[in-house]
Amino acid sequence: MVTHDGRCFKVRTIPYCSHDNLINGVVITFSGITVAKMLEEPLRQEIETSTMRKMPLIG
Repeated sequence: MVTHDGRCFKVRTIPYCSHDNLINGVVITFSGITVAKMLEEPLRQEIETSTMRKMPLIG
Protein backbone atom coordinates (compact mmCIF):
# COMPACT_ATOMS: atom_id res chain seq x y z
CA MET A 1 0.00 0.00 0.00
CA VAL A 2 1.30 3.47 -0.84
CA THR A 3 0.05 6.50 1.09
CA HIS A 4 -0.72 9.89 -0.43
CA ASP A 5 2.65 11.17 0.82
CA GLY A 6 4.60 8.32 -0.83
CA ARG A 7 5.24 6.03 2.13
CA CYS A 8 4.99 2.28 1.46
CA PHE A 9 3.48 -0.29 3.80
CA LYS A 10 3.07 -4.05 3.67
CA VAL A 11 -0.42 -4.89 4.94
CA ARG A 12 -1.28 -8.25 6.49
CA THR A 13 -4.69 -9.32 7.76
CA ILE A 14 -5.31 -12.30 10.02
CA PRO A 15 -8.69 -13.38 11.41
CA TYR A 16 -9.05 -13.18 15.18
CA CYS A 17 -10.71 -16.41 16.34
CA SER A 18 -12.28 -17.26 19.68
CA HIS A 19 -11.50 -20.45 21.60
CA ASP A 20 -14.46 -22.16 19.87
CA ASN A 21 -12.98 -21.23 16.47
CA LEU A 22 -15.46 -18.47 15.59
CA ILE A 23 -14.11 -15.38 13.88
CA ASN A 24 -14.53 -12.44 16.25
CA GLY A 25 -12.58 -9.85 14.29
CA VAL A 26 -9.43 -9.23 12.35
CA VAL A 27 -5.88 -8.21 13.20
CA ILE A 28 -4.39 -5.80 10.66
CA THR A 29 -0.62 -5.24 10.66
CA PHE A 30 1.08 -2.40 8.77
CA SER A 31 4.84 -2.74 8.27
CA GLY A 32 6.78 0.22 6.91
CA ILE A 33 8.78 -0.79 3.83
CA THR A 34 9.49 2.63 2.29
CA VAL A 35 13.28 2.38 2.65
CA ALA A 36 13.34 -1.15 1.24
CA LYS A 37 11.31 -0.04 -1.78
CA MET A 38 13.64 2.92 -2.33
CA LEU A 39 16.67 0.60 -2.31
CA GLU A 40 14.98 -2.06 -4.43
CA GLU A 41 14.54 -0.08 -7.67
CA PRO A 42 18.22 0.85 -8.26
CA LEU A 43 19.18 -2.78 -7.58
CA ARG A 44 16.54 -4.02 -10.01
CA GLN A 45 17.85 -1.63 -12.68
CA GLU A 46 21.45 -2.75 -12.08
CA ILE A 47 20.47 -6.41 -12.45
CA GLU A 48 18.64 -5.63 -15.69
CA THR A 49 21.62 -3.67 -17.06
CA SER A 50 24.05 -6.42 -16.06
CA THR A 51 21.87 -9.07 -17.69
CA MET A 52 21.63 -7.08 -20.92
CA ARG A 53 25.42 -6.67 -21.05
CA LYS A 54 25.89 -10.44 -20.81
CA MET A 55 23.51 -11.20 -23.68
CA PRO A 56 25.07 -11.80 -27.09
CA LEU A 57 24.37 -9.25 -29.80
CA ILE A 58 22.13 -10.43 -32.61
CA GLY A 59 22.94 -9.38 -36.13
